[in-house]
Amino acid sequence: MSPEDASTLESGEGWSRLILVGDIDIGSVPHLKPLVSTLIAQEPRATLLDLSKVAFLDSSGLGLIAEVARASRTVSG
Repeated sequence: MSPEDASTLESGEGWSRLILVGDIDIGSVPHLKPLVSTLIAQEPRATLLDLSKVAFLDSSGLGLIAEVARASRTVSG
């Protein structure tokens, strides 16, 4: 199972949780962008990024995390 297939987005009233799974690298990040775009579009007041199931993270993965962080700051003020 690839990271983009196993990674999920959970949401509730005012919150979102992005659960990333497996290797988050240059090959998987483009496939994860739609999930991140959905999270950003929801404009949650609270965002949790769950990396507990990530086995490997390269600089592309760090860029994805930075994108989520920037979007979260923009929404929260």
